[in-house]
Amino acid sequence: MGELNDRALARQTLELRKHGYSLQSLLRLRAMRVLFIIVCAIVLLLLMYPHWMFYVGVGMICGAVAREIGSLRAGQKRWRFYDKVTDWEKVAKIANESN
Repeated sequence: MGELNDRALARQTLELRKHGYSLQSLLRLRAMRVLFIIVCAIVLLLLMYPHWMFYVGVGMICGAVAREIGSLRAGQKRWRFYDKVTDWEKVAKIANESN
């Protein structure tokens, strides 16, 4: 995972503005992280299948998915406000800076 600095955050914010705050845009920004979590979850569940911990794992994954959906919905509600109050020229300037 790369280090998040002002430039990377500014680029991500501009991407969200361009494509909107939706599930598709967030998956595009976090594709490798989501893929890694899915693969790890599948492997762990397959290893635990005959055991009672399988059901605990399924419950934890369902809880994590519910949390992410709730976070996305809350972010969508706030996005209109952030879009109005953000100085997009300043964000673009930070995104285009060279280190």
